[in-house]
Amino acid sequence: MTSDIHGHVFPTLYCTKHDQKSLGLAKAASLIKRIHKQATKDTIVITIENGDLLQGSPLTSYLEKCEKSVAPLIEAVNLLHYDAGVLGNHEFDYGRFSLEKALQVRKYPLLCANILDEEGQPYFGRAYTIVEKKGVKIAILGLTTQFVPHWEPAQNITGLHFESAVATAKKYVPFLQKQADLVLVSYHGGYGELVTEVAGEPIDGADEAFALSKIPGVAALITGHQHRRIATHVNGVPTIQPGQNGEYVGMIELEVACKSKTIQQSHATLLPVAHEQPDKEISALLECFEQRTQKWLVQPLARLGAGFQLKNPAQARLEGHPFVDLLNQVQLEATGAEISAVALYSDAVTGFSEQVTIRDVKRNYPFENKLAVLQITGAQLRAALEQNAAYWDIQAGKIGVRQGAYGPLIPHYNYDLYAGIDYVIDVAQPVGERLIKLKYQGKPVQATQQFRLVVSQYRALGGAFRMYTPKQIVFVCTRSMPEMITDYLQKNEGLLTPRKIKHNIYQVIMTGR
Repeated sequence: MTSDIHGHVFPTLYCTKHDQKSLGLAKAASLIKRIHKQATKDTIVITIENGDLLQGSPLTSYLEKCEKSVAPLIEAVNLLHYDAGVLGNHEFDYGRFSLEKALQVRKYPLLCANILDEEGQPYFGRAYTIVEKKGVKIAILGLTTQFVPHWEPAQNITGLHFESAVATAKKYVPFLQKQADLVLVSYHGGYGELVTEVAGEPIDGADEAFALSKIPGVAALITGHQHRRIATHVNGVPTIQPGQNGEYVGMIELEVACKSKTIQQSHATLLPVAHEQPDKEISALLECFEQRTQKWLVQPLARLGAGFQLKNPAQARLEGHPFVDLLNQVQLEATGAEISAVALYSDAVTGFSEQVTIRDVKRNYPFENKLAVLQITGAQLRAALEQNAAYWDIQAGKIGVRQGAYGPLIPHYNYDLYAGIDYVIDVAQPVGERLIKLKYQGKPVQATQQFRLVVSQYRALGGAFRMYTPKQIVFVCTRSMPEMITDYLQKNEGLLTPRKIKHNIYQVIMTGR
């Protein structure tokens, strides 16, 4: 199975024109095709695409902006003859018209058991499919994280109702057990065992995989969304999550008794694509778009002063950086808000060199997020900063990132750096009591004080920060953040240096150590 491809077809992260990485759908396709080819007469191969296919790379940005359709990604997946596919939350990022246009060309069953229309029926495709191969009936139930409404603007999901994956599975799994020999659950969501009061997603249902694994009758559980590398058993159920960008193909093997159709053994494995050659069929289909994307990416946008290059994102989160200040400045000037917060989405962020191209903007800000301004109180601001502070831990006498079972307890994209306030975090203090200084314009922030805070729409809609709600949104910008970055750089062509960007006091310390 594949999940969270995010538009990465070719083995590149687009850092340079000739950047080559061990990832991509084309490499994964070669591996999947070989598994099919090498299958013995007693082996049944089921393939599933688990969502977040259509957004997240310069290729998809080019297709949507210049070709007005991301359908070529669906056409590429068609070549792999998947038995089923599931929608991810990022499938909605370009809007419903774009999504529905792309889905028109699909040739595989689309499963959306918990994305319902006004009449309570699956809006896209169907709830499940039953595949019969070599005398064995295999049911596949498709589910998507119910938190999509917390991350997507209303116009992208009008008329859609996202139900609990667990409640939906409890409804369907007993029914499917009567219809099939095995029931597989393909869930675009992750494991909430990492989720606590301070963790990366809300504790009330964003990631329900752990609960899904407890449902009697689930033979195997496919997960995604969190970009973790998981191949294990949870509550006795084999489960998989294959990272991101096609770096792994997830494989669950079930040894089934011929007569009773009961599972005798099971294994979960992540298969790296590093040594695979890109599939020629998929490469040929999309090569023309890839070449156009590369030409589009090198278009120059503006020149900056030196000092905005970022060599160590982890250090920038700890100490601040002029590039972070620049992003916050873009948000503040675009909205007139008093406070701004941005995240460095991954450790692939590099900042800007003196000549900025479209490639630089897309590499550093890969998502088409719009900005939203929230009316918040000082108490809510403090709560958000305390949640941020839980990102850190003390490891071997030094400040480090708190780790969970499968990576950072709080994902990098959920750690915000603020502008417009001065604040100090003391990692030596207990979680929830780490914010030892918080000032606005030189004065301590009061609990009832009112502020306008600009953040991404993902964050404003409650993405991982439960103190924010849609009711607090004052307005939403009509243009995306990448567009606003471009506008700001061009407006200030040749004028920007780190000294000319507003700074604030931001410190992460550990006292008494």
